[in-house]
Amino acid sequence: MRHRAITLLLSLVVLALAATATQAAPQSQDGAVRAIQNIWMSDKANGTPLEVFPTGAKSVFVVFDYKDAADTEIQVKVYDPKGQIIYVTSKKYSGAGRENIEIKPSDPLPDGAYVTNGSIGVNGQFFLSETSEWYVGEPPAKPTDAPISAAQAKVANPANPANAASQTNAAQPVAPAGASAATTAVNADAGMSMPLLIGAGILALGLLALVVWAVRGFMTAPRPGK
Repeated sequence: MRHRAITLLLSLVVLALAATATQAAPQSQDGAVRAIQNIWMSDKANGTPLEVFPTGAKSVFVVFDYKDAADTEIQVKVYDPKGQIIYVTSKKYSGAGRENIEIKPSDPLPDGAYVTNGSIGVNGQFFLSETSEWYVGEPPAKPTDAPISAAQAKVANPANPANAASQTNAAQPVAPAGASAATTAVNADAGMSMPLLIGAGILALGLLALVVWAVRGFMTAPRPGK
């Protein structure tokens, strides 16, 4: 009976490992999901990369190169400054080439920071491969004040080292607030899939149950001479 239970637990572990493996995206040696080589924004097809578009822009192009695709599904998704999806499309590609996708909304694009994500479809799910951040209107101004070094802060307030350290941290540049909503869109497409989490959970539970069963069998096994 005990052997059957152990066999069942081992089967569950194997199934969990198989489920986890099927959800893993194929990766290249540098860890990036393959097929999309790079992605950028431009004001025309096959145009040069642009990061800033003028206020009132009514049309932009997503341009990306792909390579070694074999009926590979590629998804393009664009987020606006509020973090909302304003454009999404997917298509299967083979071989190598370049794609141009025009985004032409009915109204001009609002000023702010945008994010374009290129993802690869694997087993019905999409995995983030390349991303591009761009702006409409003036991008947020970057801080120009040089950070205060720890030595300078200590000289300014030698009697309170803790306060000097806080001044040093406060002087570090902060990410532009206007870009925060759109930048989080990168994480939205790069997260771990739910089936992968479920498979890992089943694996952990199976291993734990196997250890508990083995310990109980050891504790209850008849001792020699008794």
